[in-house]
Amino acid sequence: MGGGMKFTQIVCAMAVASFADVTWVPQCEDNGFTLIRSSEHFEVCKKPKTDDGAANNVSISTSDAEGVLQSLEKVYSFYIDSLGWMLPFPKSSDRKLKSNIYVFETLPSLYGGQDYVKALNGEYGPGMWIGVGALKDYWGTSHEFAHGLQGVAGWLGNNSHSGWMAESHANWMAHQYNPNDAHCSEYLINFPYLYYGSTRDRYCNWQFLEHLKEEFGGGNKGAHEVNRIWMESIRDGEDGRMEQTPFSAMMMVYGWSLEELNNQFGKFAMKNATVEYAPAKKTLYKKSWGDYEFATRRTHDGWGDLYRRHSRVTMLNKMKCESSENSDGNVAAENCVDRYISPSYWAPQRWGYNLVRIYPDSAGKVTVKFRGIVQEKPTVNGYTCFGDNTDYYKGKTYKWCNYAPDKLPDPASGWTVGLVAEGADGTPRYSEMKHGSGFNLEIETKANDKALWLAVTATPTEMQTILWDQFYYSIYRYPYMIEVVNGAPEGYNKDFWKPAGFNGTTASGYSQHANGGGWVSNKAKVSTTAYVGPNAVVNGGTVSGDARIEDFAVVNGGTISGNAVVRGRALVTAGTIGDDAVLEDDAWLVSGTISGKAKVGALSIIVNSTVTDNAQVYGVMWAVNGKKLSGTAQLRGDLENNFDKEISKGIFYGMVNTDMLNNANFGANLTTPPTDATASIENAKWYAIADDSTQTDPGHTTGIVSRVAALQLSDVNEAYDVFDLNGKHLGFAKVTPSEWSALGNKALQKTLRASGFNAGMYLVRAKRSHRLIRVNVR
Repeated sequence: MGGGMKFTQIVCAMAVASFADVTWVPQCEDNGFTLIRSSEHFEVCKKPKTDDGAANNVSISTSDAEGVLQSLEKVYSFYIDSLGWMLPFPKSSDRKLKSNIYVFETLPSLYGGQDYVKALNGEYGPGMWIGVGALKDYWGTSHEFAHGLQGVAGWLGNNSHSGWMAESHANWMAHQYNPNDAHCSEYLINFPYLYYGSTRDRYCNWQFLEHLKEEFGGGNKGAHEVNRIWMESIRDGEDGRMEQTPFSAMMMVYGWSLEELNNQFGKFAMKNATVEYAPAKKTLYKKSWGDYEFATRRTHDGWGDLYRRHSRVTMLNKMKCESSENSDGNVAAENCVDRYISPSYWAPQRWGYNLVRIYPDSAGKVTVKFRGIVQEKPTVNGYTCFGDNTDYYKGKTYKWCNYAPDKLPDPASGWTVGLVAEGADGTPRYSEMKHGSGFNLEIETKANDKALWLAVTATPTEMQTILWDQFYYSIYRYPYMIEVVNGAPEGYNKDFWKPAGFNGTTASGYSQHANGGGWVSNKAKVSTTAYVGPNAVVNGGTVSGDARIEDFAVVNGGTISGNAVVRGRALVTAGTIGDDAVLEDDAWLVSGTISGKAKVGALSIIVNSTVTDNAQVYGVMWAVNGKKLSGTAQLRGDLENNFDKEISKGIFYGMVNTDMLNNANFGANLTTPPTDATASIENAKWYAIADDSTQTDPGHTTGIVSRVAALQLSDVNEAYDVFDLNGKHLGFAKVTPSEWSALGNKALQKTLRASGFNAGMYLVRAKRSHRLIRVNVR
């Protein structure tokens, strides 16, 4: 798979793919390079040197060269002829350069983009740079050729918003060509609460594009509609490119409002509850991704790899009873209504979603009362600007604060929520999908239903723009509360945590521990001084000293000693926890050691690692595998742990590489975590709502009709809605029929200026039209 793109800074004129007679001109030998093999549209080419000046001594077999050419010709025909992507060099209708595949002896990744070696009418075409070992990686080469076509289309404006989309879309294109390969797309299913467009899973989050394809009718036609995002949006070098995001491009191309875009993400989450894609894709995805069952999520292969499925279904915490100070938050006080709250670390970020399994008490109507925890304003105005992305636009240099933004938008709290019942034959039934912050949902369930799901999508009411690699703590999460009538969320259904074979009073091979009342297997060793709480289970391993196993914690193996505490829904399968260490929340110890006063929580997974002294790990993504943390070091958030040295200080988020460990900008000198943009939910309170909740059309499976209505004027003044590039409604403008007849689009420029709109790019839509047009006020 591709390692990246080669961006261009030149202007690319747009044209619809033309299928007239075209002469494809070779360029490899004309540029002084060695031609290995060529085909109608491609050349396998050897440069004498690498980009850093070293000799390129690569040896390329004829069979490998011919194989990649044959593969890419099929890819070309599919992308251009079948999907209707635009041809390279659109200014040259009858003469185009072949695309070079530059092969090197060693190259860490595959790269695709525009080839700067030779231009035609001021334009550059697709190129590819690969190591010789990747010539047989036909998924990778189809991915990289997609990058080349993205470059021809203008890179979605080529700014700090668009990089993730280039990778996601290129893998989606490769999937269109290789429809029987789901590749790495499981990442989105495993970490659905991350904001859509996360840098962490950018190669593997393309399912939303597949969703849109099906909404647009499916097949090649649906795929072409998705590719319009690239071909009809603002391109590199054009006015407005700095403000454009992949999502504002979607809104512009499809004529959507932010509400309509939010609606699509809500439908997407509900679709993923039962993997409700086209039949062949549904079969493929279910086989590739596995299911959502609790047992699947706790499966491991002895080395922790399959633990990646741990967090794909969100488990809630029980709220403390507001009428009793004696409730511990796990067991409701007498006469207290059972209500539940999403853990802050598991709550969805913008356009991320949670799937919560609901277990009905009986067949019939289930009601879920939903209450979003509304955050009115940021907890901090912004952070010290830090970024490593630079853009050049209209003669000026722009430095992005892509890691740490210096200003935060308002949270604009909003949610889109629905219920999905999976019937006995796997067919889904949907409740009404609702938007807002507080409402009630209902659905009829059947005794033989396979599952009932609550799909919660974070859909802020104002556009939240997130930049490449933005630090986790600076991105809002959108937690919520629920109450269930005739049911309970997973983990709170009857006897869920009891040992296998529990008959209501006893379980074969288990006894209740004298100190706490929890269930202990006769295969485990638990000292009388250790505490095992009433809902905890020890299936194996050794618990000694004054160690405490609390709440819904489960111990399957390993050794817990000293004053160590395992609580929340923490799981221990092996390894050791000692001294005053704490394993809490939904964290797991698969293997390794947690000792000293170390703490591990959130959704962290510790595999073959040591966490000691006062170190902390509160991750929500990949396992900490084969690492050592000591001193006061902390790892937090959406971790991607690529470092290979011990960490003893600093607080790090996101991708952590070795060269970041002594860099203050990445947290090397931090001793306390930066203020989280998301407000604490510690004091969240349930609130009442009116019975007539905000509603939306329930038609979950209704497809989107491609909106191509032209702007039209009646015999009276026409009112136009005016939006910024993020879809925020700014006001109205009016144009008379005579002005439109005389000036056309210039009439809109004139009236916008007269209405007080400053110079800049705007999106304008007639009241009776779904089509947005760009208007540049100068």
